[in-house]
Amino acid sequence: MNILLFAPGLLYLLLEAGGIHGAVGHIALCALVQLALGAPFLYTNPLAYIGGSLRGFGDLNQKWSVNWRFLPHDVFHSRSFVLVLLAAHLAALALLATFRWSSHVTGGLRAATNRWQGN
Repeated sequence: MNILLFAPGLLYLLLEAGGIHGAVGHIALCALVQLALGAPFLYTNPLAYIGGSLRGFGDLNQKWSVNWRFLPHDVFHSRSFVLVLLAAHLAALALLATFRWSSHVTGGLRAATNRWQGN
């Protein structure tokens, strides 16, 4: 599930390099490779294969956490803590997209969005 951490930045780079059509093409190619590699497993037991690939979302174990080990167990596993971490992550992504990923030289995030849409 680590892909979820760097996927927004990778998507931004794909959009910057090739626009919306190029990004969709690259993502489709990645999906085709994943389907080709997973075809034997999808053919024999698709539900177990897909279920196993999504299992990593909710099984965080506090003893493996480096950054949040100091928190009490009930706080670490509370839904509000997860939502606060998600909101902080999304806010950090928004700040990065606005002030770093698209520098003032290329016109900023608004100009990049217009380029992706073909305006």
